[in-house]
Amino acid sequence: MTKPTLIYKAEYTTQRYRFEAIGSSTEEAHDALVQALEAHARDYGLKPNWWSILIQTSGEDLLQIAAFELNAIGLRNNQTVNA
Repeated sequence: MTKPTLIYKAEYTTQRYRFEAIGSSTEEAHDALVQALEAHARDYGLKPNWWSILIQTSGEDLLQIAAFELNAIGLRNNQTVNA
């Protein structure tokens, strides 16, 4: 039996935007998301690390990373639907 292929989705949500990135590891998904957040900062004239300050002061885990198995049965409410 072959090992399932996983992809990772990183997500960060603000009151106005939802940022998402996909990677083949948690690190790659995280790094891709950071690149998007830094690009957003350039677009809007923000400090490059504007988002990290919000994460540190919120007391919540605002940057989420989830694993998904490719070609697996679909999900219902974020849980596998039993076949």
